[in-house]
Amino acid sequence: MVAELAYGAGPAPGRTAASRPPLRLAPSPRTASSPSRREAAYAVALGLVLGLGVVGVLVLNTLMQQQARTIAAQQAGLSALALRQQTVQLQLDALDNPRELARRAQALHMRPAGLLLPLRPAPAVSARGRGTRPTHGG
Repeated sequence: MVAELAYGAGPAPGRTAASRPPLRLAPSPRTASSPSRREAAYAVALGLVLGLGVVGVLVLNTLMQQQARTIAAQQAGLSALALRQQTVQLQLDALDNPRELARRAQALHMRPAGLLLPLRPAPAVSARGRGTRPTHGG
């Protein structure tokens, strides 16, 4: 039927112009200048979600930068402490050298002790007499 109307042909055989349904007025299409409330609410909600997402990403990025700076500062401190430990260990090793110890002892006019005898305990002093061993058990 569309083809018949387009080419100007008459109605289809067996159909008359009176048997067509009456034409109705179609609603006017919405224009871009008058969105419905549903579309406006959707646009506002979408804008809020996107805005909160951008703010969230910015906050996360800021926190990660602060944490990276803290970690870098702590690593620099650890490196300084490791260097200090190595320096002190080298100084300790230099002072623990037997030749260095002997040189410092000679500078202080020290001499080897030689053979040391073991110490003997002194005799115990009792309340009854001096120099006698206390008797136990009686």
